[in-house]
Amino acid sequence: MTDQFAGGGRMDKKQQLLYEAMQLFSSKGFHQTSVQEIAASAGISKGAFYKHFQSKEQLFIEILKFCQSEISHILLHPEFIEGFSKKENFVHVLEIQIRKTLANKEFFIMAFMDHPKELLKETEELMHDMREMQKIFYRENLEAIYGPRIQPFLADLVVLFEGMLNGYIGHLILEDYNLEPKRLATSLVEYIEAVVARLDSLEPLLQPITSEVSKSTQLFDLLEMRLSHAGFSENTKQSISLLKEEAEQSQPRIFLLEALFTYLHQEDRLQPELGQLKNIILKGV
Repeated sequence: MTDQFAGGGRMDKKQQLLYEAMQLFSSKGFHQTSVQEIAASAGISKGAFYKHFQSKEQLFIEILKFCQSEISHILLHPEFIEGFSKKENFVHVLEIQIRKTLANKEFFIMAFMDHPKELLKETEELMHDMREMQKIFYRENLEAIYGPRIQPFLADLVVLFEGMLNGYIGHLILEDYNLEPKRLATSLVEYIEAVVARLDSLEPLLQPITSEVSKSTQLFDLLEMRLSHAGFSENTKQSISLLKEEAEQSQPRIFLLEALFTYLHQEDRLQPELGQLKNIILKGV
């Protein structure tokens, strides 16, 4: 787990505090762990602790953000393997996601059993952002694998998939059930495939994700998530914000939209989303 915080290198004091706090919270619980214990485990004084974190509560939130950022990186920058099919790569990334989540299971058990109630709102916001990011990733991959025929059922399939995955992960974490992540990832996709095979005899329960407005909203949401978890310049962030603001106008200025798309063309990491947005937005003005 040390490498998680250090990125493979040597940890600085703030990373050391995060690491030690995660260990102590996992073994003793949040309320049973003192700032003094965390500081001592990191080899610093209690006073030095407050140079890095305002409180134990802030430290808890930072650990949650760290765990979230690990999963975010996996989903926002998936390590697809050349030569794999879209389905095989989806299974591959799911396996990595499951392994990473289970690597922190003791902390998640503590967070569930001994959660600081005063941080409920902040925690819920973090979890909401994570769920939205997961939905976008699942939606994009299911659509890429199974094509246009699942479009009327896409919202239902995403809910089914998310529910199954979270249900199994919860079982593995809370019940300490032993199940190989690769087998779980493979089985989940096979379960969804079994549903897809019977779509002709089913009716969707949720509103289909079909409108261009809905699609552009999802793409902007995904862009904003990418910007928050990777090293992009302020100019790029401001340009995306301005692009969204202008696109939402009743009479958007075409010259400004084209100028922003031209400027953002330099960001290779954002091109999949920007390319789709350009087609949707400029086609509609």
